[in-house]
Formats: sequence, structure tokens, C-alpha cells
Amino acid sequence: MKVKKFRIRPRIPTVKRILKSLLGTKQLPVELESSVEKESEDFLNHCSPTAFYQTWPLDDIEQEMRNVFEDTRAKKAVSFSAMISTIGAESEELISQSLMKGETNQANLLTALGEETADLSQQFLLRLLVEDAKQDDCEIGDPILIKDGPLLDNIITKMGAEKENVSLDSAGHLTPRFTRVSLAAWIPVSKKRNQHPLIKRGR
Repeated sequence: MKVKKFRIRPRIPTVKRILKSLLGTKQLPVELESSVEKESEDFLNHCSPTAFYQTWPLDDIEQEMRNVFEDTRAKKAVSFSAMISTIGAESEELISQSLMKGETNQANLLTALGEETADLSQQFLLRLLVEDAKQDDCEIGDPILIKDGPLLDNIITKMGAEKENVSLDSAGHLTPRFTRVSLAAWIPVSKKRNQHPLIKRGR
């Protein structure tokens, strides 16, 4: 499944928390803190969210993918899904421009917005996957974020992510920068359970 240009809205308190972490401070400068909400609205104009996932039966998954899961429940998995979401590369230009102007705080604010928006895009995709799994009487185990290594390259290749402009640069880093790649297991729901829990992931 692939979805483009869906609506996401950064959570201001979360953006502020990420920004504090980036700046290494417990209190944001008043002027910077007051600008977060407006910058959030402007930032969304430079985002092009795209999210997609692909699911394979257990027998079609390489062992290295299965080894990612430490959760013993995942041993009962019948299928695995790989999820990729990105907000595009345009926002990175904003950060570069701010840095060139010496506007470090602004660059960090944009980075915080990028991280939050990327996380929300992945959560949006996860909700779709959860609903998909329900139709097969399954639930989705906690997704595992894949940040680097051969497995990341494998997933990107396996899903044809290059067609959506998602790839690895020469240093092996994900590009666009604000992209998330994760794996999740489909676990059959026990007959004793009457409903599927909705997985909520966030900061």
C-alpha cells in the first residue's frame, strides 16, 4: 500500500522537547519558543509526505529480517511488513539556508520539526497497517526502526524505494534525511481475545 500527501500536524509540545534536546537546554529562549507554532505551519508547506508498506509471508522473509525481533511474541508471526515513510527533501534546503545565514537556532527548530513530522508519518502508516492486519485476525507487534547496515539497504532494494526517491547516500545514510524505515511482525490474535489493541507510538 502507498499513500501520498496525507495530512500531518506536528505536536508543538513534542517539537519543543526535541528542540530542547538539540540545544542541550531545559529552557528555550523566549523568542524561539514563541516562534515554534508559526514555523510549524510554514514547515508543512515544504513537506511532501509519502508512506508505503509491503507484506510478505513468513516463508518469503530472509533470516536476517526475522533476527531483528527480540520480542518472543514475534516468534508466532505469520507475516512481516516493511514500512517506509518520508516527508521529502525540500525541508532540508530550509535547514541548509538557515545554517548558511548563521541562524543556528532556526536550523535546530526546523530539524526538530523534521524529526517530529517524520515520526508522525511513520505512525500514520502504522495505523493503516494495524487496520490491514485486523482483516486477517492479526495484530502488529511493536515496529523495529532500521537505521543503518546491510538490512536497511536490503529493505530499500526489496521495496523498490528508489522509485519514491528514498535511497542510501555514499556514506550509507538514509536520504531524504527525514525518512523512517521499520519492520513489523503480524501476530495471530488469540481466540480468547475479543478485540485488537490499537498500537500507539509516540514521543
